Amino acid sequence: MYQNIIGTSASEEAIKFDCSKSIPCKDILLQNVNLTPQEELIRHGGIHATCKNVRYVNRGLLFPPC
Repeated sequence: MYQNIIGTSASEEAIKFDCSKSIPCKDILLQNVNLTPQEELIRHGGIHATCKNVRYVNRGLLFPPC
């Protein structure tokens, strides 16, 4: 469970789930996750999430989105 996380990301890839195709990550809850980029990243396109082979439920805000 990732719940009520508010903060600033120092890297372009703010959220990373890089799970196996044969054994995916399951039962992940993302609830009210709000990450913002550091100022220099705003100038270079902002931040993103990588969510490979993950089964998640989103409740509330999720930024950056999977």
